[in-house]
Amino acid sequence: MSGPTGTPPHVPDDAGSPPGAEPGAPAGPTGVPAAEPAVPAAGSTEPQVNSPQAPVAPPTEWGQPQVPPAPANQAPRWGQYAPQPPGYAPQPPGYGQQPGYGQQPGYGRAPGYGQQPGYGQYGQYGAPTPSGFGPSPWSPAPLAPRPGIIPLRPLSLGEIFDGAFRAIRTNPKVMFGLSAIVVTITAVIQAVASWAFLSDLEPTLLGTTTGAASDLADLNAVLSDLTGQVVAAAGVQTISYIVTTILSGLLIVAVSQSVIGRTAGPAQVWAATKGQVLRLLALSFLLLFLVSAPIVIWLVLTFAAVAAEQWGLAALVGLAGGLAAVVALFFLLTRTLLATPALMLERGGIAASIRRGWTLTRGAFWRVLGIYLLTSILVSVVTGAISGSVSILLQFTATDPVSLLTSPAYIAGTTLAQIVATTLTTPFTAGVVALLYVDVRMRTEGLDVELARAAEENA
Repeated sequence: MSGPTGTPPHVPDDAGSPPGAEPGAPAGPTGVPAAEPAVPAAGSTEPQVNSPQAPVAPPTEWGQPQVPPAPANQAPRWGQYAPQPPGYAPQPPGYGQQPGYGQQPGYGRAPGYGQQPGYGQYGQYGAPTPSGFGPSPWSPAPLAPRPGIIPLRPLSLGEIFDGAFRAIRTNPKVMFGLSAIVVTITAVIQAVASWAFLSDLEPTLLGTTTGAASDLADLNAVLSDLTGQVVAAAGVQTISYIVTTILSGLLIVAVSQSVIGRTAGPAQVWAATKGQVLRLLALSFLLLFLVSAPIVIWLVLTFAAVAAEQWGLAALVGLAGGLAAVVALFFLLTRTLLATPALMLERGGIAASIRRGWTLTRGAFWRVLGIYLLTSILVSVVTGAISGSVSILLQFTATDPVSLLTSPAYIAGTTLAQIVATTLTTPFTAGVVALLYVDVRMRTEGLDVELARAAEENA
């Protein structure tokens, strides 16, 4: 708007366009054309605004006529923020808030505790995150805190296996010592039961071989003896399963403490788990029944078809039913694998732990199945190498197979090999299962934040 005399208004010294702007160029920041350059009145000695000799001024505040506000439906752009001190030219785009002084990504909060790319939201895991924790003005921040046996972020296969070995090395008193005691007691009970079973069976087997058990009465006696011994062996295996289950629960708790840098002794581990032992046993038997149910149903249907002399149906059930049973077994085994660590570490009930394990493996089925299968294969190879080597060596000391099986040296040697193999492999398997539980929760629930806080309290 012109003054009363028709002369264009005087342009103040603190207004103007950014350095280097061409005369008549649009203002650009708000999408509204810039005002026409003011022309001084005739005879005036005022310098022209767009002249190279004109003083340079920063962008103006909101409401100034030279930089109009943005329309209501358009976000403010560069140059429409707070004015800068006199004498400062406008900064290049992106310097309205300097990185490291405003709200820089990952630096406003403690490293590793915000929604970091690849750590806070684990759906992004796998993408490169070298600057996920934000730059530090004095030292580079680590990629992830590592207070114990694993870094507190989603784990790879190698890190899970490495963490299981580290758990054994950092707490051998529990991982090896406690395992050796429990496994030795169980193995000795099994060895005594096996020796008693084979000793009673040896005369019968030798008599059957020489023809002494040719009549029906002797055959019935053999079958009765075998039935009793099988029942006794099943009882021994049940005791072994119970003891191994309790041992696995104890080791899972020990591994979880090693994750945050704590070393729990046998007394501390027992104090933390003794309230869950009965629930652990009930859960273990329930899971055993649930996982083995497909195999049992398949066997029953197959034998029923054979008994009915339906050979085509028996072949179909035997092949297709067997494949379906194996698939169902692995499916149920994987979906309930994390129920045991959930019971021991979250201290919930039996049904709640099964639901929890089912929920945690949703979306991670193939990864959990693959890692557990690989672990089982490695454990089987180690166990077979130790036990098989001892068994082959002891075969050269026997004159016949029956006397070999009942030989005290053979039973003692195989029992010792079993103790060594189980003591080595049980802690490793328990460590892998515990770290799988931790890994899945870090990926889906941000457990690393709680673990880092617990590690800080422990430190």
